[in-house]
Amino acid sequence: MEAVSMPGAPGFVLGVQWHPEWEFMDNPVSLSLFKAFREACQRHARSSR
Repeated sequence: MEAVSMPGAPGFVLGVQWHPEWEFMDNPVSLSLFKAFREACQRHARSSR
């Protein structure tokens, strides 16, 4: 498993070398990635109003 992130970046930055969308409901690591992305999108939407 390989992954990279950029804490402090102006936007959500996360790269992974696998397919987290495959069966993500059964994989807690993949599910946490999607939850983090959703939360980042919600923060961005609130700050862009």
